[in-house]
Amino acid sequence: MNILIISYSAIVKKRILPALRKIEGISSIDIASRSSASGLLAEAAYNGTVFNDYADAISRSNADLVYISLVNSSHAEWAEQALCPCKKSLSCGSNRLCLASTNTDGM
Repeated sequence: MNILIISYSAIVKKRILPALRKIEGISSIDIASRSSASGLLAEAAYNGTVFNDYADAISRSNADLVYISLVNSSHAEWAEQALCPCKKSLSCGSNRLCLASTNTDGM
């Protein structure tokens, strides 16, 4: 399974990546971050690619699962984009996918 993580947040660093690395069957972890700390991201990505643009990552990654670790108000926008290329799964962590039901109209 290939994973794409949108945003290299504190929860991703402390909880998500350590947990993913313990799961057998994960062949790569791509990370998309607008941060300039690409050296740290290269170490965090597991057999994967580091992207500095979320849309580019969604279109170029061969991810089976996309994990979105952004502020709640950005979930709907990026969830919709991640679902368009027919990614198999989508997770927004423990947060809401959308802040209002009107955000789901395009999904």
